Amino acid sequence: MDTPLPFDGWFNDRPVSTGAATYICGMVAAVGLSVTTVGTGGQMSLERSLYPWHEVSPYHPTLLSETVCNVQENLQHIRNVLKLAVSDVALAFNVTRQAVYNWLNGEAIAESNVAKIEALADAADILQSAGVNVTASHLKRKFAHGKTLLQVSQSGGDVRDAAHLLVQTLAKETSQRARLKSRAHLHVRSVATADFDLPVSSN
Repeated sequence: MDTPLPFDGWFNDRPVSTGAATYICGMVAAVGLSVTTVGTGGQMSLERSLYPWHEVSPYHPTLLSETVCNVQENLQHIRNVLKLAVSDVALAFNVTRQAVYNWLNGEAIAESNVAKIEALADAADILQSAGVNVTASHLKRKFAHGKTLLQVSQSGGDVRDAAHLLVQTLAKETSQRARLKSRAHLHVRSVATADFDLPVSSN
């Protein structure tokens, strides 16, 4: 039996990791361990130095690992719901394809991009919860100040609000189509028969 590929084959023939994450994490660790003063230059207190160092630094390996896992899960969720190719994902976050592959490989990621990924994942949740089966035509629609959903994400706009607006727009259109269909059905039923103008029988 074939072994399933992680991330639906996203890792297949992927570009090689740049190795930047290992270097950055090593540098962060070195800096964290070398810090001996805080604030205005005063000596770090013994009490503070005894704290687990992840409470002093936000760059603890566990926190970095959790961030990477969340990014990977959110990217996969976005891809599944919005049916995006890697190039579309890169466009949504205004980065290169290589950057997306690096994120999936566990490379470091800027907080601003983490926030964008979380926001688009939330937007995917909104569409999924509303029962919207996202298609390419949905993603090409310009509705939020003349921008598509992915363009809103690219520009750093509120993609969650854009998703709500898309849901409302689609719901309104569905309601309008239903009313038109109902009117057409009533019109067909009210069409006169061939003998509608014959005099009423006196029998």
